Amino acid sequence: MAGFHAAERMNPRLALSLVFLVVLRLAAQDVPPRVTYRESPEYPIPMRRAGLRGDVCVRFVVDTEGRVSKPFVLSSTNPAFNQSAIDGILKWRFEPGRKKGVPVNVRMQVPIVFQMNDMPNGGREAYEVSADHGDQSKLPSELRYDTPPKPANVVFAVFPFELLRDGVDGTADVRFLVSPSGEVVQAVVVKATRPEFGQALLAMLDEWKFRPAMKDGKPTLAVLDIQQEFSDSDGEVPVSDEARDLLDELKKPKPAFCPTKDLDAPPQLLSQLPPVFPSALVGKVTEGSAVVAFLIDHDGNVQLPRVVSATDPAFGYAAVQGVSAWKFAPLTSHGEPVAVRAKVPFDFTTPKPAPDASDATMANGAQIFELADLDQRPIMRSPGPGPAPFDHTEMKFEDVPGTFEVGFICDTEGHVRDAHVVTSSGTSALDQAAVAGVSKWMFKPGMKDGHAVNVRMYSGPLFDHPDD
Repeated sequence: MAGFHAAERMNPRLALSLVFLVVLRLAAQDVPPRVTYRESPEYPIPMRRAGLRGDVCVRFVVDTEGRVSKPFVLSSTNPAFNQSAIDGILKWRFEPGRKKGVPVNVRMQVPIVFQMNDMPNGGREAYEVSADHGDQSKLPSELRYDTPPKPANVVFAVFPFELLRDGVDGTADVRFLVSPSGEVVQAVVVKATRPEFGQALLAMLDEWKFRPAMKDGKPTLAVLDIQQEFSDSDGEVPVSDEARDLLDELKKPKPAFCPTKDLDAPPQLLSQLPPVFPSALVGKVTEGSAVVAFLIDHDGNVQLPRVVSATDPAFGYAAVQGVSAWKFAPLTSHGEPVAVRAKVPFDFTTPKPAPDASDATMANGAQIFELADLDQRPIMRSPGPGPAPFDHTEMKFEDVPGTFEVGFICDTEGHVRDAHVVTSSGTSALDQAAVAGVSKWMFKPGMKDGHAVNVRMYSGPLFDHPDD
């Protein structure tokens, strides 16, 4: 089997153009946002010393005041650069986009390339598939390839809290299949010194994506192995200095963490992505839940997440993996930086398969158009009793806000068809409310060559709304 190796532990280069998202976005804008201030994110010193490069794509919203909000990492080849990319983007300023002269929110994304000018290829990749493909003649024909898969989005595993606290080191080996679409499927723990290490590695791989292996010029299946070392001192699963300091504080009889009531302002979540439904449970259960506790350090980073409860261990590890990447605004009490405890519940529901974005026809054979192809885009008649555009529904736990994004088809009569959640804050209640509400929306249908047509659209925070 081909295996992974993590390279040992760069002035970033920004892509020349910003990418506008949502089919609705460019078509609906009279004037797109214009950058008025930007600076390159800082190149993390450990990555520079190790000669490592990375590509990070950040998605965010430019609000009506030209500020960046809700940034999150869409993809990354080296998660060690993620925080630097997020922190850098938050400093950018824009002349806001305008529609009919009125400032509107616009979602955008920008790729950031961290590379070193004095190294071949800008540096080494953090994760690579071994160049030694082994003896593929021993593999079934469907698992042979000419070009191996290449990691396109990776995250670090999270060191299980109890084992880190107790100073338990170990390793885990996982074998998994990369599908022709680049998804990780059928991951199994081959061996682990502790079961928790294996579960943490499975949760990590559920968030990975690949450029698929190629055989005769076509995407194909590939089997890979990965081993990770969990060690507080020198492992492949990072433990930050901040995490170590907070762990020492937790071990004291009376840890000095600031009560939420004493904060100068409630916790403000700047960046979040929902946890991923565990692939190991797909087809076995349709829903589950988990409660995760964690610390927010003085810089607003999540540290030492742990499972409080879970209907299945896999849900707990998935929740910990997801929340580990969240970013809050720095917290203060009486003007002084502080760290606080937090606890968040998550509900998991097997996601409804989204209609294939590459499918240009509906079930009845009718063509589906993109907004950019229309002569006249759909116009909302009434949002009905469901959530209105830019309704940033609150999640009901400890001041953590949540939003949704729903994809759908606006048909030739202006009805919503095939509504499905694209992204959300991770609760099934929010997902269900979003889909139910959007499904009730009505439009004046989109027009092409004088005829009403079916149009692919998105909703939630991606709608441009002058009153937002």
